[in-house]
Amino acid sequence: MEFERISILDLIMFVIAVAAFIIFGQAVGWRVAGILQLIFSIRVIRNKEVGMGWEGFKPSFYLRGKPAIALGVVSLCVAVILLFFPEKTIMKWSS
Repeated sequence: MEFERISILDLIMFVIAVAAFIIFGQAVGWRVAGILQLIFSIRVIRNKEVGMGWEGFKPSFYLRGKPAIALGVVSLCVAVILLFFPEKTIMKWSS
């Protein structure tokens, strides 16, 4: 069983997201989560590859090409919703 290495950038982004929720509250926290999702989406669309599998382990397989781009576009839509409309989406259900 091999574990995936966590990059420093991933760790920094996680700390920023948690800090945003703690310091500024839900509205800002979900917007920061939207920005981080946007970064992930752009990376998936640009690389045309996304690893699939359990979190923390090396990917079981990779989606490449058109399926990866389609997943990136769906992820991009989620990012836009979180970024611009968090109070009408996730905040409504988490209160």
